[in-house]
Amino acid sequence: MADPLPLPDWTHDNLLDAGDVGCGELIMFLKETIQPLPRGTRILLVARDYAAGTEVDAWCRMTGNHLARFEDRFFLVVRRPLED
Repeated sequence: MADPLPLPDWTHDNLLDAGDVGCGELIMFLKETIQPLPRGTRILLVARDYAAGTEVDAWCRMTGNHLARFEDRFFLVVRRPLED
C-alpha cells in the first residue's frame, strides 16, 4: 500500500481509506460503509484510484448521497437517504 496521504482539514465523522481499490470494488466498499450510518454523517473517503472522481460523483448522484467536496484523492460524502 502507498504511503499515507496527509488528510485535509475537512470536518468529518468517519474516515474511509479505500487504498488502491478501484472502480466497482471502491463503490461497494463505500456503499457497505455508508449504508448503516445516519443521515447527515460526513465520510472522508481517501481513494488513490484515478477513476475514483468519476465513480464517486456518479454513485452519489444515483443514490441521493451528496459529494460535498472533492480534491485530489479526497472526497467528502454526506449520507442522505433516497427519500427526503
